[in-house]
Amino acid sequence: MVDFISGREFRDQTRTEESVSFGANAIWSTSFNGFDNRLLLGVDYFDQQDVFDFLRAVGTDDNVLGISLVDPVYGVSDRTTYDLTVRDDGTTTDFTRQGAYLLNELTIGDLILTGGLRFDRFEDTISERLRGGNGSFDDEKVTPRLGAVYRVHPDVSIFGQWSESYEPQIVGDQSLDNQGTFDPVDCDILEGDVKNGIFDCRMQSTVAIYQIKRTNLLQNGGDLDGDNEDDLIAFGEVTSEGIEVDVATDLTDNWVLTASYAYNDTRVTADTELPGTDRIRNVVDGDRFANAPEHQFGFWTRYQVPELKTAFAFGGDYVGKQRSLSAQTVKSFFILDASIIWEPGPVDVILRVDNLLDEEYAASGFLERTGSFPGDPRSIFIEVSKTW
Repeated sequence: MVDFISGREFRDQTRTEESVSFGANAIWSTSFNGFDNRLLLGVDYFDQQDVFDFLRAVGTDDNVLGISLVDPVYGVSDRTTYDLTVRDDGTTTDFTRQGAYLLNELTIGDLILTGGLRFDRFEDTISERLRGGNGSFDDEKVTPRLGAVYRVHPDVSIFGQWSESYEPQIVGDQSLDNQGTFDPVDCDILEGDVKNGIFDCRMQSTVAIYQIKRTNLLQNGGDLDGDNEDDLIAFGEVTSEGIEVDVATDLTDNWVLTASYAYNDTRVTADTELPGTDRIRNVVDGDRFANAPEHQFGFWTRYQVPELKTAFAFGGDYVGKQRSLSAQTVKSFFILDASIIWEPGPVDVILRVDNLLDEEYAASGFLERTGSFPGDPRSIFIEVSKTW
C-alpha cells in the first residue's frame, strides 16, 4: 500500500474585534385631502476593527516527524519541537459604513405608494504584516426604491417593488494575489407578489416572482495565473429569476403547518473581461451559476398539547442538485429535523435534533481537486431558559 507523508504544522491564532454602531430615525405623519402620508428620515453608522494574529511554524524532518495520510498518528510532537520564529503573520482590517435614507409612504384608499432614496459610503483599509497587502478602498452611491401595495379584496393584496442595492466587496478579497481590486456589487431587484388570507385568516399564502441582477459578483475561479493560489473573478452580470410559494395554516387550534417551495434559475448573463477566464468557461456566459439549486422545498409542523405544556415539532428541507465551481454535479439532499418544547414556566426546556436521520450529504460544491463542502451530521441541542 502506498503511503503519503505530509509535514506537520503548528498554528496559533487569535482574533480580536472592536465595533461601534449608531442609528437614528424620525417619522413625520400627516393627512391632507383624504390622503395619509408618512415620511421617514434616518441615518446609520458602523465602524469595526478586526485584528488577526497568526503564528505558523512548519516542521522539518530534523525536528518533527511527518504525519501519514493513510495511517495518521497524532500527539507525537508539541510546540517546543517547532521553530516558532519561522513566521509571525497577521492582518488588521478597518471597516467604516455611513448611511442616510429617506422613505415616503402615501396611502390613497386601498393603494399604498412608497418611494425612497438611500446614500451609502464605505471606507475599508487592510494591513498585512508580512505579505505587504496594504490597501485602502472607498466608494459611495445613492440607490432608489419604488413600491406599491393594492388591496383588491379584504383578504387579498398585490405588492410590487423595484429597488437597487450596493454592497462593498470583502476587503480581504481585494488582494492583487486574488486578481483584485474589484468594484462593489451592484444589485437590481424587481419583485411582485400576491398575499391572501382565507378561512378567517386561518390559512395564509404568498406567491412571489422576482428577477435579481447582480454585477461584480465574486466567485472562486481556480488558479488563473499559475501562482498556485486560487483567484477570484468578478462576473459581469448574474441574473436570478424565480418564484416562491409560502403557505401557513392552522389545521386545528393546537396544530399548525407551514410549507414553502422555491424555483430559482440563476445564470451568468454577461461575461467578465478578466483575462484567463477561458480556462473556466464552464461557469460563465449563460451557464447555470455554481451552488444555486434550481428547486428547494421545506415544511414545518408543530402540535401543541396544552395539558402537558408541551409541543412537538417536525420538519424537513429538500435542496435540489447543484453544480460545483468545476461544473461537477452536487447531489440533491433531504434533511429532517425534530424538536420537543416543554414550557411549564418559569423554566422552559427545548430538545432539538438536526439532521434526524444522520444523512451524509454535500451542502455545496467547490473545485474538482478539493471536492464539496459536507453538510452537518446529526446534532442534538438542549436549551434551558428561565424567565424572571
